[in-house]
Amino acid sequence: MRASRVATGFTLSFLICVFALRFAPPTDSLLAVWIPSMWMGLIIGILCFSNRYRAIAIVSFAIMLGVGLGIWRVHTDRHEILPASIESLVQKQPVTIQGIIAEEPDVRAMQTKFAIAANTLHTASGKILRVQGRLLATDNDQWPEHDLGDSVEVYGKLERPQVFESFAYDDYLSVKDIYAVMYRAKITTTEPYAKKSVSWTPLSAALSIRSALFSLRQGFENRINRIFPEPHASFLAGLLTGSRRGIPDHLLQNFRTAGLLHIVAISGYNITIIITLLSGLLFWLPLKWRFLPLTASIVLFVVFVGASASVVRAAIMGILGLFALQMGRVTNIRLLILWTATLMTLWNPRQLWLDTGFQMSFLAIVGLAVFSAPLRKCFKKIPEKFGIRESLVATMAAQISTLPLSIISFGQISLISPLANLLIAPLIPLAMMSGCAGIVLSHVYFPFGQMISYISWGFLEIIIRIVQLLAMIPYAAVSL
Repeated sequence: MRASRVATGFTLSFLICVFALRFAPPTDSLLAVWIPSMWMGLIIGILCFSNRYRAIAIVSFAIMLGVGLGIWRVHTDRHEILPASIESLVQKQPVTIQGIIAEEPDVRAMQTKFAIAANTLHTASGKILRVQGRLLATDNDQWPEHDLGDSVEVYGKLERPQVFESFAYDDYLSVKDIYAVMYRAKITTTEPYAKKSVSWTPLSAALSIRSALFSLRQGFENRINRIFPEPHASFLAGLLTGSRRGIPDHLLQNFRTAGLLHIVAISGYNITIIITLLSGLLFWLPLKWRFLPLTASIVLFVVFVGASASVVRAAIMGILGLFALQMGRVTNIRLLILWTATLMTLWNPRQLWLDTGFQMSFLAIVGLAVFSAPLRKCFKKIPEKFGIRESLVATMAAQISTLPLSIISFGQISLISPLANLLIAPLIPLAMMSGCAGIVLSHVYFPFGQMISYISWGFLEIIIRIVQLLAMIPYAAVSL
């Protein structure tokens, strides 16, 4: 119990300190004063406290250590604009930037966004400058296609991201270390990554692996588009790979109105659904033996969809959801959640301030730990086959815990969301399972895989129809 109190004091003080410093970043003087005083407090605590108060002294020092670590981490995470930083070279005239595509392209219905690690900048007057940093370039032509790791030239007007209406776009991009944008860029591939003859380095190895995974996922999505019509193909791709390419705007708005937008992107919720689905298929194994195969399945899934930062975070939160659904000791679950949030915040403090996805995932897992047991009793008449009951429990628990943040972040509350989740949650695992089976079997014998895919199409059609009907109800969603 004493160890859990120490760990709880340390993690909570660290998270609270980092969150509070969002509004008042630490200064050099505060850092210089706090760290020595923390060690002096340790020495005084060891020398002055008797055995009777030793536990209080240890917990107090754990809290001091958490606060000190929070101050230090926020201090070291401050972004400094250097003369060679790309955002310091914003000009009125269009420029040409040479660099490498550093992240998987974000392909959407009418545009593709590329995160590019810049190397050089060519000004309109012909001056060549060495630059560092990343920019987000938007390609509205979408042809020819460009892949992860390609060396490219980007032509356009370099700008700093601004606040759009109430959305702090600059803060959103800063989480990804992006501080410059080109909204209408002309992109030319100068050297495809597949044809590069580069020596082996950790970076080149990582790019090779991610490029291969991106190609594999593209092949999977192309097979989905070959079998399914629209919008079912885009919807299934969103469920299985997190892609929103091709989903009509009106359908996305219907999902938003019904409070179901979270199901069409890879998140902790989706991965928790996959875990519960696989757990249902492994019903013949004892509960304690399911953890390893389930964790291995999640790792393989993350590798398949590209292992981006958001997907890795979702996988971590999903595995925590597995603990929340299957472990009996709530104290251990909560402590594990706190440690995970602490380590992820230590890696990137801006997630805790600015990344709504991180905040929603964290609250969703807290909801699973707190509300799963009582909700499981409420839904005891729901069948357990294929993980239907557990997926419904996971959905409702996550919805309850994330509702306040959803209202604050998006300024909208879906009054129809509880009913929508009750109707849709049992269908999601069935659509995902039959759709994935159909895609895989189509590689073996296409007509047979296509026949299995008809089952998935039926579930997807029912989901879309329900969402459309619910979104048409007056006051289904209320803007605040």
